Amino acid sequence: MAIVRRRRGGQIQTCVYSRVTFPPQRKYNVPVTVTLLRNGLLNITLLDQQLAKMLYTDPRPNLLNYVAALVRESLTCEPPVATQAQFAYSIEMLDQLANSGKANEERVFPISK
Repeated sequence: MAIVRRRRGGQIQTCVYSRVTFPPQRKYNVPVTVTLLRNGLLNITLLDQQLAKMLYTDPRPNLLNYVAALVRESLTCEPPVATQAQFAYSIEMLDQLANSGKANEERVFPISK
């Protein structure tokens, strides 16, 4: 778990990155996550690390779909909210899962290599 404090407009905002941040499948919401990233309310580095860790420990299909869609949307929205390098850990985990046969490569890969 990591806690990030960021000062914006005289207020301190705290975001907690843990499994609690990403509860069951009905809570995976790509547009909301992209909006939080765009507004600087989520730290993309910590988010990438947490998503990769979750993929490593429990690569559920709904999590694979969420991470792939999040990376795809973050890289292709206008303007992009992240670079490919900022999702390095998540992309690496998606690659490992596809290579081990635990994921559908067509569904998982959000970017072309």
